[in-house]
Amino acid sequence: MKRALALVLLAAAPAFGADPTLTAAERSRAQRLPHYATAGVRLPDGSVAYGNLVVAAYDDGRVRIEFSSAGGVQGDLALAAPELTDRGGLRSRFRAPSGPAARYANHGTLAVPGRGSSVRVVRSDLRVDEDGLFALDLEGTDPEGAAVVLAVFGRVLGTCWKDDAGTLKRVTDLSKRPDCQRLFGGL
Repeated sequence: MKRALALVLLAAAPAFGADPTLTAAERSRAQRLPHYATAGVRLPDGSVAYGNLVVAAYDDGRVRIEFSSAGGVQGDLALAAPELTDRGGLRSRFRAPSGPAARYANHGTLAVPGRGSSVRVVRSDLRVDEDGLFALDLEGTDPEGAAVVLAVFGRVLGTCWKDDAGTLKRVTDLSKRPDCQRLFGGL
């Protein structure tokens, strides 16, 4: 039942135009990562920390974006309303409502040096080109209510997981999971 729901949600996700989702400058920045990283994170102070970003799809229908980098930057958020292109691109946007309701509408958390480990994500915009290059713009609020803005970029990794008697196992044959084939088949 959960798997069928995930398939319906992904099938219902609207396709957007075939135009590239990243600008030339964003593509260039994503391509210039050091050999040991798949992602870079531009911090609020302007410095860049390098690490990895993974889009993880689970057989219960959840799709998460998880990233970490040097210096203790980490993020874990839901993939909100994915829009897929016919060529394999992906876009996902989230914006929490204004005012006090934003406190209950966040869809993930960040750990940012100097800001703590409980920064609530209140806005995100993920754009992935068909070749796997991505740009993820994040805005969060720290426990004191101050805005925290991050720009994550690089080449996305996609993994698909299934629960096998309580143990998570990686799905290696995407043809057995149409939801994963649709999300990651172009990467």
